Amino acid sequence: MFKNNLLEIFYIILLTIFGGLIVVTLTQYGVHGGVIKDELSRLQEKKGLQARLKNNNEAFDTLTLDLEILQEEKNSLEAQETCMGNLDQLNTVTVEKEKK
Repeated sequence: MFKNNLLEIFYIILLTIFGGLIVVTLTQYGVHGGVIKDELSRLQEKKGLQARLKNNNEAFDTLTLDLEILQEEKNSLEAQETCMGNLDQLNTVTVEKEKK
């Protein structure tokens, strides 16, 4: 009978220890679970921002190329304007010489 009591006491102590470990484990999960969720949400946000950054970089590259093309067109039009001005001056001088 005394053996049975010792065995029952041992089982009670064992169950109490494992029950305590379960409580500690669940508490740790609850404490660190919020941190893990925060890190996961931050990671998802970071991935979204990286995708936006990639899209913005591609758009920036496209705009840079467009700007280069427009700058070349501007330079071409300025050269055309200068050429037309020179031709106009040459025609004016030629007409004045013919009148004399």
